[in-house]
Amino acid sequence: MNRTFKIRAFAEFSVWFTRLLSGFQVELDDMAVEVRGVDKDGTFQKVTLIASRTLELDSATERAVGEAIRQGGQAEVWASAGFLFPRDMPDAAARVIAESVPMLAVALDRVGGLLRWRYHLPGDHRPPRIRNFVIEFEAGVLDCPMVPSMALGDHDAAVADDADLAIQAMLSDGWVEPIGHELLREARANRLSHPRSALVIGYAAAESGFREFAGILVPDARWLLEKTPTPPLGKMMKDYLPELPVRRRLPTGNVAIPPRVRRVINTAAERRNVVAHTGRDEPEIGEVEAVLSAVSDLLYLLDFYLGHEWALQFVSHSALEEVSHWPL
Repeated sequence: MNRTFKIRAFAEFSVWFTRLLSGFQVELDDMAVEVRGVDKDGTFQKVTLIASRTLELDSATERAVGEAIRQGGQAEVWASAGFLFPRDMPDAAARVIAESVPMLAVALDRVGGLLRWRYHLPGDHRPPRIRNFVIEFEAGVLDCPMVPSMALGDHDAAVADDADLAIQAMLSDGWVEPIGHELLREARANRLSHPRSALVIGYAAAESGFREFAGILVPDARWLLEKTPTPPLGKMMKDYLPELPVRRRLPTGNVAIPPRVRRVINTAAERRNVVAHTGRDEPEIGEVEAVLSAVSDLLYLLDFYLGHEWALQFVSHSALEEVSHWPL
């Protein structure tokens, strides 16, 4: 026998002082979104949005959830969703909840956007951000805080003991963070709440990153790369890269981008065109994750070819295995 439970996502955004209704609720598909306005300091209001959805679990999983709630335990990030669960939360329950995260985020964004558009609400331009989830099981209630999106990445990062020397050397050599990496971080910050924007920005990160990379290696061509139309990124990765005067090569002597990375980025280009021209066709979270991982591999390989030996440690193992074989 299945048991129902409810997941609520809380988000908020600020507007300059506006007279709002005390509260109301609207429906979207199988979700409900409640709107609350709260005065703060008499100058602006914090508008709180609460999206909720009722889900089902089988009784065995429900019992396991109850045990996880009772035991508590160290929290861990459920990576695809970006919030904290008890460590012993059953995977079946975690997956069901995680699948609701993008749906709830879209509902919050749509209602918040329509509210600001329809009533010309001035204030913060940023979309509503989910701050936490409250999950109401029969066995108890879980308050699951969101991990800030800028804290989510593809791996656990560690700053080396000699970071002062490394950063000082990069400063002395005139390096700044490449634009591709800046855009990639922006895409990652949007991947849960706005996967469509994340895909578009992620592809822009790859394209801008390659142009900047080529312009550094061939300064005389920088103006052309920045000011004139260039060949498709897929062609530049495959045909143009091997002709560039790179500063470092792989141990095999190769200078290439793995075929899998190229395929994912080429597909992202097609999806980007559809999204940019129609504004529709929302990508799945998994698809966006794959694109951003491929873009990360591309950018760090380009960093390596620029002479940054350290960059290779941030390229995925699968990409390194693939790029180590020839022909590509």
